[in-house]
Amino acid sequence: MQPRIQGPEFEKDFLDVQVRCACRRALLVADDAALSYALWLLYVPQWKEESGGDIETLADRIPAIISTIRMHVESPIQWQIVQKIKKESVYFRIIREFVRRGGNEALNVLADEKKMEAATQAFLAEKYAFENAKARSNGARAVSYLLFTKLFLPA
Repeated sequence: MQPRIQGPEFEKDFLDVQVRCACRRALLVADDAALSYALWLLYVPQWKEESGGDIETLADRIPAIISTIRMHVESPIQWQIVQKIKKESVYFRIIREFVRRGGNEALNVLADEKKMEAATQAFLAEKYAFENAKARSNGARAVSYLLFTKLFLPA
């Protein structure tokens, strides 16, 4: 993704982390907390080890690590990158949903073009039906709220 990103010059490390954040937001729908944890694991890889590494050395670095993580999570650059990769993220989400639902069967679906097309159409039809039902529900709720407030509450 990074070679496709154009704009003002940034430090390479900064841009690498922003691309990572944008990909997590676009592909995994990560919120600030999940993104902060992912960055924590990036900056403190020994955190998941049983020994935990040298705690005293880590304790001295914690304030700097936390401020760096906050700076990256709050940066607007990642949201600009998210807009650029949104189209491609749809394909990833569909494949991820196949794998989540089907497990090992997903390999068979992804290997066969006809099966993949049929599964994609079924998935999208299901998604569209869900979104349409949600939109109708929200619309009905808004209309009923307006009618209730205009008819039964004094002006």
